[in-house]
Amino acid sequence: MIVDQEPIAKGLTPCVVDIRTKDGKEYSQHVEILRGDPRKPVVMEEISQKFRKCAAFLAKPILQTNIEQTIEVISHLESVENINGIVRLLA
Repeated sequence: MIVDQEPIAKGLTPCVVDIRTKDGKEYSQHVEILRGDPRKPVVMEEISQKFRKCAAFLAKPILQTNIEQTIEVISHLESVENINGIVRLLA
């Protein structure tokens, strides 16, 4: 892996990934606007799917019902007055 050492601009910056295989094939992908940028927001369903996938690899498993309740609470985070409930669901 070779990291481009150019200074990173403030905020989310474009990204280029170049891959060269052992048999000499080359692949390149340029992304101008990264996921999560206000111009390309991540939707709650994508966040929920990623959370479920990551939760499957936890050293201390979380009950499926707690995972779903956590997603529900997080999807309405602006109305949560105290995060202790979230912490309890994930403990």
